[in-house]
Amino acid sequence: MTHTIPCIHESASPAPEELTIEQRLSPPPILKGFLTKEEAQTARKENKIPFAVLFSYADCNNRCPWCCYFSDVNAPRQPEKEFTIPEYKAVIKEIGELGEVKTVFIPGRGEPLLRKRGKTFLELAQAVQDNGMYTVVISSMPPSLDEGILRELSGMDVSIIAKLESYHPPRFNELVRPLQTYQFVEREPDFYIPEGIEKLLEMGWADDHRLGCGTVVNRLNQEEIGRIFRFYRTHTIFPYVQKLLEFDGAARPEVKDDLSLKPQQWKDIAEELISIDHEEFGLNTQAEATWLFYFNFPLFMVDFDGEIKYNPKYDAQTKDGKKQLQQVSWENFSENLLLSGESKGEYFPFVKREGIFRPGLLSAFVNDAQQRPRFIGTEDRYEEL
Repeated sequence: MTHTIPCIHESASPAPEELTIEQRLSPPPILKGFLTKEEAQTARKENKIPFAVLFSYADCNNRCPWCCYFSDVNAPRQPEKEFTIPEYKAVIKEIGELGEVKTVFIPGRGEPLLRKRGKTFLELAQAVQDNGMYTVVISSMPPSLDEGILRELSGMDVSIIAKLESYHPPRFNELVRPLQTYQFVEREPDFYIPEGIEKLLEMGWADDHRLGCGTVVNRLNQEEIGRIFRFYRTHTIFPYVQKLLEFDGAARPEVKDDLSLKPQQWKDIAEELISIDHEEFGLNTQAEATWLFYFNFPLFMVDFDGEIKYNPKYDAQTKDGKKQLQQVSWENFSENLLLSGESKGEYFPFVKREGIFRPGLLSAFVNDAQQRPRFIGTEDRYEEL
């Protein structure tokens, strides 16, 4: 599958001093497999579903304190019955048969590339590719990772978002609380990255926009963000920079107190990163930049036990969804986060359950949902489609 990376074309006019910042600078590159803002807007207007979320297994090598799938640091949620590989493949096949999904996003919830899960993930990524779609996966690049898995994945339609919570090894390990301590490589003076990210760079994953890195901004690493961001841009790594979310099930009360930034602190950091893009890298990053809080808000996700979860905030037919779409600009969701510096629980999707997957259920659900009226964005309001 081919995904277009935005580029700027030269023009003889107007004069440079007359150009707006959007015209003078280039669009920031997008991780291969993610949607541009324009693609997301078009999908909304055409009532398409280009993006699906599929969670892999619950096992994880880390105990990140902000993870929304741990009731406490040592108690990960476990499904009563995990999906089998054939069941996963059936889901992927049905997602592909919808005919609209371009990307299957596997954002963790566990660690997809754990040694005992690596071959399984290869099968899932191959199934996604065989059904004409692209895979984007979030992985913490665990210390036990089999390098052979990365080499096999490098020849497939896959992008990886790794984890860099700090360039100081002790702080990184303090933040992610790994079961097995990470090892690091010094990339610059006093700037260390996990060995897994180094392997990805050596293999050339960043060369064609297939490598991203995630950083959750918090009190412990906030002074590092500018340098981390410059490292990302210098090495063509997609900056998946996120605010620590504060809703039930994500950051527990003690985590909020210890790690959360005040709204103005987050706003200042976001504005600093935008300024770095403008002044140092010639990129016309705006307030709604996807790297500040990148998520395409799909209509549904399939959990690791096969449960289909529906996102009512995508659906204007529901009272909650209609209210949400009227109040919050959908495609510019990250702009609202930036300007307010706040994130609240009611923004979190996937709260309504549709049942355990069985052949035909997902297609029937999506077909039904697509018959409902939607809202499309204009500059300052939403109009019913």
